[in-house]
Amino acid sequence: MGGVVDGFATLGLVIGLGFALAHFGVLGEDAQLLLSRLAFFVASPALLVTVLEDADLAQVFSKNLTATACAVLISGGI
Repeated sequence: MGGVVDGFATLGLVIGLGFALAHFGVLGEDAQLLLSRLAFFVASPALLVTVLEDADLAQVFSKNLTATACAVLISGGI
């Protein structure tokens, strides 16, 4: 339960910091585009790596992955 509270507290802190920086005009006009690209291209893959490093490989490479990959390939092919 403490991990959930820590996660929400961290998100609240980041949102509050972003609001304060935008309110006081610290980062400038192009900051929203820059920060969104940073979050998408840097932070998301880093989060994926940190989650997968603790995962059991048998669970990662399970039948669910095969079904998901087949669904993506069929949808993409259509």
